[in-house]
Amino acid sequence: MRKVIAILSILMIGTPALAAPFNLNAKNSQDRMLAVFYLSRTKNPVYVDRFCYILLNDKSEKVRKAAAEGLGYYGNNPKAFNCLIKAFKKESIKSIKKAILTSLFSFSGTKVGDLFCQVLKGDYSDDLKITAIKGLAKYSVCSKELEKVLKEGNGSEVKAALFALSFREDNFKEVSKFLNATDPQIRYLALSYYLTHPPSKAVLREIESSLDTETDSKVKAKALEVVLTYDRNPDKDLFLSAISDEDIKRRLALRLPFVKNRAVSSELLRPFLKDNDTVILTSALTYMGNSGNKKYCSLVKDFLFSSDESVRNAAIWAEGKLSCPEGVRYLLGIISDFNNDDSLRLQAARILLKFDKDVLKENLSAIEKVYNNEILDDVKDNLYRVIVKVKG
Repeated sequence: MRKVIAILSILMIGTPALAAPFNLNAKNSQDRMLAVFYLSRTKNPVYVDRFCYILLNDKSEKVRKAAAEGLGYYGNNPKAFNCLIKAFKKESIKSIKKAILTSLFSFSGTKVGDLFCQVLKGDYSDDLKITAIKGLAKYSVCSKELEKVLKEGNGSEVKAALFALSFREDNFKEVSKFLNATDPQIRYLALSYYLTHPPSKAVLREIESSLDTETDSKVKAKALEVVLTYDRNPDKDLFLSAISDEDIKRRLALRLPFVKNRAVSSELLRPFLKDNDTVILTSALTYMGNSGNKKYCSLVKDFLFSSDESVRNAAIWAEGKLSCPEGVRYLLGIISDFNNDDSLRLQAARILLKFDKDVLKENLSAIEKVYNNEILDDVKDNLYRVIVKVKG
């Protein structure tokens, strides 16, 4: 017990200088495993050779597995990479082979992709094949084998394939059939695939029509995200009905900042902007700021003086990102009001730097006036930088 407490204390401190108590040559396998566990997390390359030796030679399966996992912290270190490849061929214990494959996720290169493909095609356990399928997310090889998984694989293999394909450029018509799978996780993964692979009109219609019957809130929110992304004129009644469920609305709101469609209609955004949940509000404001679409300026300005600090900060940030024509005047109002908190005034001054030069130029005289009246050095410095930006 004392040894465990001592080890936990050292791990909590996390200082490489305290690594001395850990002995990779300890007689006790538990001590060697803990030494590998801790020392690998220092990411000090001096240990790579020793971890490699342990992975290839240690008699304890647990220690070898720890070494395999530890080498995963050295992504693209040639010695670590070559050792993992060599160990995979030599090792016979499935759990260790899986640990090796998982560690190879940290590396890149054709050899890694080829190994994952070989495992998928070879005589390996389902567990190893599923790990290899996930690893193929980074590579373009093995398309035919992944297609075969979609046609013939078991549920776990299909889930891994759908996950991997979401990160690849391959296009597979077979994915659409999983939109109607009985397993909600498979439906969710199929929808995620279509976020990175634009669906055909027929598939998009199928996804929209599923909103009437889908009962899983996570899946329904993902379907709504696909609709928002690709349908420039979605069925408003269907959409608004779906987000009347607060759980679905919140799930979708968290994804709004990542929606690629930069012109979602104001009518569809208003339910998020009227919500009392700060997270939902700030997510919607973040979406609008990221959009670069100035049509949202009129919506953003309503939140510049929100009593909720997070909402107000998100609105100020969105004004700057959008470079709203009237935004400079609003922010100057915040800065010039000495009753406002100094941190708020400073943030507003910093955000001014995000505005387009032409927009700032139209307000130069007002900016200079606020600059001349300013008493806080940090705020004054940022206003000076704004003036230099305009005149530079």
